Amino acid sequence: MSGAQSAGTTGSDRLALLRRRLAARGLAAADQAITPRDPGAPVPLTAAQRRMWFLQRFQPHSAANNICVGIRLTGDLDATRLHRALRDTVARHEILRTTYATGPDGNPVQVVRADRDVPVSLMDFSRFPEREREAMVDDLALGVGARAFDLAADPPLWLSLVRMGPREHVLLLVAHHIAWDDSSWLPLLREVADRYSAEREPAALELSYGDYAVWENSAATRTPTPWTTGAAS
Repeated sequence: MSGAQSAGTTGSDRLALLRRRLAARGLAAADQAITPRDPGAPVPLTAAQRRMWFLQRFQPHSAANNICVGIRLTGDLDATRLHRALRDTVARHEILRTTYATGPDGNPVQVVRADRDVPVSLMDFSRFPEREREAMVDDLALGVGARAFDLAADPPLWLSLVRMGPREHVLLLVAHHIAWDDSSWLPLLREVADRYSAEREPAALELSYGDYAVWENSAATRTPTPWTTGAAS
């Protein structure tokens, strides 16, 4: 899998980055405040997730929040080994196997799926002429990228692996923005590449996005707003 480069940030780096961003927003004690949530407790959505959840709920056929990328892999590829690396990476990150349900009070909650497998659609375009197969993979990317996610049922990451030739493949990834942003690509791809090449087991994550969501919602109830501060004075 020589076309996939191993570069990015580790889970610890991302945690440190999160803490710095929180501190920059005036939440200097965030590193002490964020702790693993109570097992079994409902997991709310962050403010950003709630906006995307409401948008998707009222426009269920919209793919506006889909993020699609294609990665060309050159060299010998063991598809089974790659699938295993993808599966184990998704298993390590709760946010990649989370769906979103409506709680008894009508508010959305995160539901972490126990199923840690990740389906990968396999296609073989290698028998077609080069120009035709390039057009086919472009059409495929447009098609899967335009499919709307059902956030209550679908995992937020879809994967397709296309064989373009004996030593060339394209990996298509489609993610919903509720679980993904531009800073997610590098850590995910680095972890997949590391797992594929060395089959190393990364250290367990200190915190999950669900832990941050619980913290953010709790912090929002504790942080005085300008109008409540004024009313109190």
